[in-house]
Parts: sequence; C-alpha cells; structure tokens
Amino acid sequence: MKAETLAALFGFGGAVLGALIGGGTSLLSAKLTLGHQRSMVREDRLRELGEAAAEAGLSHCDQILDLCSSLTGRELGAPMDRYDLPWGAATREHLSSITMCARRIPNRDVHDRVMMLVRLGGKWRCAGNSYLRGAMFMTDAVHEIAEALTAYLRDDDLPPLEDITKENQGKAEAYVYRPGVVRPMLPPEGEAGAVRS
Repeated sequence: MKAETLAALFGFGGAVLGALIGGGTSLLSAKLTLGHQRSMVREDRLRELGEAAAEAGLSHCDQILDLCSSLTGRELGAPMDRYDLPWGAATREHLSSITMCARRIPNRDVHDRVMMLVRLGGKWRCAGNSYLRGAMFMTDAVHEIAEALTAYLRDDDLPPLEDITKENQGKAEAYVYRPGVVRPMLPPEGEAGAVRS
C-alpha cells in the first residue's frame, strides 16, 4: 500500500475512534446530568410535600390549642372518668391528622420528634384527676409539636425539649394502663392490645 493510503486509513480510523469516544462521553455526560436533574426534582418535590404537610400540621396544632383554651370551668373541673366531653374526641382527631402530616415529612428527625410528641399528647389522662391538668398536659405537647414543625419550615435545627415536656414524659412512662379504669387517647407505642377511646 502506498503511504498516502495508509495515512488516509489511519486518519479515518482516528477520526472514527475520536467520534466514538466523543459521542460516548457526550452520552455519559447527558445521562449523568439527567440523573442529577431527576434527583434534584425529586428532592424539591419531597421538600414541597413536607412543607405542605408541616403547614397542615401547624393548622391542626392551632385548632387543638383553640380547643384547650375554649374549655369552660365546668368542663375543666370534670373528673377524668368522664369520656363524653367533645373536647376529647375532637383533640384525638386532630392528633390523628398531625400523625398523617408527620408521615409526609421527609426529615426523619422531625418526623420522629413529632410522633413522640403526638403519643405524649395522647396520654394527657396521666396528668391528674381533672381535665384542667389534662388540657395543660396536651397544650405543652402541642406547643412542642409546633416548635418542631416551625423549625423544619425554617430549616433550623430541632430545638431541645422543654423541661416540662421531659417531666410529662416521666409521668407518661410511670402511667399504668388499667383497662376499665383509665383509657389513654392513643395506645402506648408498641402495645398493639391497647384500647383507643
């Protein structure tokens, strides 16, 4: 073969090889870019859902606080063996709604904090023998839920638990569930046989 033919073949082969390498690199780059964009879109979507859930949870917190503050003297003085007060049922529904909101929050620490406080608020009957104490116990837990949700919306770290919340956790842990005597609004975590009121 002539030298010019060999040079042309090598030149053509080099051009083809260069095109293949360049094309492969372009395809790989496009694939990586699309994967990154999908990941970013997914993160943005999860964040949007989490923010909407946190805002809905805050709305339920406000409604619980309104319920607690609207109790009359007769209701606050009622003994804990009264289960027919509408406050209890309405509060339970709002706590259940907050639970559903917490499930849509992608931040695991916020989710766990809110769920712990929902369970704690649901044990308000361990606060004492009157609805006044129960309402105060519930209010403390709901304020902490609102703090956690607000911190999530602001992208802040979770605030430390208040001393009163730690005290209420101690009361809840010491609380003995006795069927037929006292019924918690929500079953203690891990006890499948507990009865909902």
